[in-house]
Amino acid sequence: MSDFRAIAGVTSALQQFLDGPASAAVPGATVRAGPPSSDPVAGAAGMVNIFLYQVTPNPSWRNAELPVRREDGTLVRRPQAALDLHYLLSFFGEETKMVPQLLLGATISALHAQPTLTRQDIPRELAGKSLLDSGLREQAELLQFVPMPMTYDEISRLWSIFQVPYSLSVAYRCQVVLIEADLDPEPALPTRKNRLTISLGWPAQIDKVVPQVLEVAAGARLKLEGRHLAADGLSIRVGGNEISARPVSEHVVEIDVPPTLAAGVHTVRPVRVEAPRAVSNPASFVLLPKIVGPVEVAEVAATDAEGNGEPSMVLRAPVMPKVAPEEPVALVLHELPVPEDRAPRRYSLRPSERTETTDRLEFPAPRVAPGEYLVRVEVNRVVSLLSVGKDPESPDFDRYNGPRVSIP
Repeated sequence: MSDFRAIAGVTSALQQFLDGPASAAVPGATVRAGPPSSDPVAGAAGMVNIFLYQVTPNPSWRNAELPVRREDGTLVRRPQAALDLHYLLSFFGEETKMVPQLLLGATISALHAQPTLTRQDIPRELAGKSLLDSGLREQAELLQFVPMPMTYDEISRLWSIFQVPYSLSVAYRCQVVLIEADLDPEPALPTRKNRLTISLGWPAQIDKVVPQVLEVAAGARLKLEGRHLAADGLSIRVGGNEISARPVSEHVVEIDVPPTLAAGVHTVRPVRVEAPRAVSNPASFVLLPKIVGPVEVAEVAATDAEGNGEPSMVLRAPVMPKVAPEEPVALVLHELPVPEDRAPRRYSLRPSERTETTDRLEFPAPRVAPGEYLVRVEVNRVVSLLSVGKDPESPDFDRYNGPRVSIP
């Protein structure tokens, strides 16, 4: 496969390939790569301009890529991008001598006679750097140039971008360029024995997770609905945990949400623990964090660049579940009640630096204006719920009313 130099290498190869036919058709003609320009190359009797204007995924090779990672995320092969390169070839020269048309004819003739570039057509160097180790010469597919018909509207839109007078042009697509990322797959030991097991009739499948959005709480449970979920030797995997399921019926089971599960989006899937081990389809649910007590407002001494201590306000929020240092966290404030003469104030506060897993987060709030605020905590891009007033006699009926924090 090729590396990141492949695209530039293809353009350089096309430029080098067309140089011969162009010079033969119009002595002194040159081939240039870049956006079309009305300024000809100095001293050139004519010019073929090569411009890469679009890159698209190759539909055939795009679906041929094998899985590149194991179940635990380790790399087993390099990811591969399969691309088609779309080129606009424009022709410049003295119109009275038919130079653009001569160059057009020479270009079409050359690419029709040899639409596939050989490995020898690929230059050895590009911008002073070797292409020999780029993998472009060794990729599985040879580079093939296919003419692309363009309508009048397509040509008009394309040339309107260049803001130069239109010149005789033709479009070609180069297929396919295969690019691999510069990553090192994790090596594996060679296979000593092939053990092929045919398993028939393991149709365990999850169709629905109830509820799909769940607020963290002690004893939280999920109900899984699907097919054959109560089969013997079956457990349910949630994140990195394998949990025994309690059958409700042949196609419905319940599981306890692990108390150590972090807030965020999680997958759940049936796993057969007996040999041969197998996994079924995944389903997903969202575990929301929760503010489990009053948010405390406190003042701490902050030190500025000159070493002067200045009082600064912090908000301390008790949350569930516990939050690890690497998990992204924010505290979201929304002013309440909503003022009539202006938009409500809103804040998203970032936490103080953490070094250990904790259920009590601290958020510096030096610029928060005094007032009453609804408060939510965001962990791993999911946000805790707000309560809604249930008392018809209350002014908060059918409105968000908590959790709140008062900023003095």
